[in-house]
Amino acid sequence: MTGVARFELRAIPHRSRRWIVAAFGFLLALGAPFAPLAEAAPKAPPGMIPYDKPVFKNGRRVLWHGPSRGGGKAAKAAKGAKAAPKVASYPKAPAPAPAAENASAPIEPPAAVTAGGLGAAVATPPVAALGADPVRLTISMDARLGAELARTLAPKGVDLAISTAADADLALIPMPSAGAPAPKGLVAIARMFDCHVALIGGGGLRTLGDLAGKRVAIPSETTGAGRVARRLFAAAATPVVFVETEAGGEPAALREGRADAYVVASPSLRLDDAPAGTRLLSVPYTGAVRDQFLPAELGRATFPLLIDRDTVDTVAQPMLLAAADPGRNPARRAAFARFTEAFFAALGAGALPDANWRDVNPAAKLPISRFEAAQVWLEKASLEKAGIDKARAN
Repeated sequence: MTGVARFELRAIPHRSRRWIVAAFGFLLALGAPFAPLAEAAPKAPPGMIPYDKPVFKNGRRVLWHGPSRGGGKAAKAAKGAKAAPKVASYPKAPAPAPAAENASAPIEPPAAVTAGGLGAAVATPPVAALGADPVRLTISMDARLGAELARTLAPKGVDLAISTAADADLALIPMPSAGAPAPKGLVAIARMFDCHVALIGGGGLRTLGDLAGKRVAIPSETTGAGRVARRLFAAAATPVVFVETEAGGEPAALREGRADAYVVASPSLRLDDAPAGTRLLSVPYTGAVRDQFLPAELGRATFPLLIDRDTVDTVAQPMLLAAADPGRNPARRAAFARFTEAFFAALGAGALPDANWRDVNPAAKLPISRFEAAQVWLEKASLEKAGIDKARAN
């Protein structure tokens, strides 16, 4: 063909032709050991199946396909295989956290979880699946609010009973003040609502200081109200004679002459049973009282029969919900974990109707060690809240 250069092997001299054939054979032999490596396809990812013939899409070779494609044995086997069931379980309990070196140093809540900032995220973390049987616990707190909490948690598998015993599983305790030693044998679950103090007396009594040397009826020391009352008189440095009564028996002690005054400490004061002729006594916010209590007022509009002026000064005690440290007891740890998660979820969902529950802040700084299940729950809520905030921002 004119103008076209064509290569033909027979145009090469016979001796040169033999050398070219020998060199080509040598190169083929040299590359033979590497051929399997070149032809072997990369390892298929888990759950993927390699194609049995070359398949190209958009100019590129596709190596694998999912189990739903193709009709080979591998595809049928993958399609018929059942996924392993998911088992919901609470993480194994780690060793209890050592006590803080400085009990007064507050424990920081997780990042992005701040007072009043949990919002809808607090209802998200699910209650741990710890078995069908309900857990049974006792709690020492205000009877009315405790009954409301028990009714709310019952459908979640938590059987809660109100108790005034010293060994109750859960109790409301006064918030330890800065620098004070942390209570032994307890772990904190949440910062609760404040407990308001009402000091009621008759005759010429007007203030807490007028009670020096007199008899004061108070609840049992095993109750949160009883602990608050004792703490108040100790902080005010006012020596009195305590007359311990059964729950709700303080007004009767004054009416029967067994006491000169009595103390009611509750997040929602109800003083309808105060004896006739008595009044609310003022509690001066001075001295050590300032270090352990918050200032508060009681108004005549709320208690018209007990106040002869517009308001009376009193105090409120910040409270904690604490649990007896379960140590390494797995059953106790699981029971407290179930209560904690059900309680926090109820708070986030607004399932507790009384207004006092809105003051509970699970993420607030605590002066004693936080129960591990409460910390895990808050971390989950923190991550969920961060995701919600990011979605809203986008």
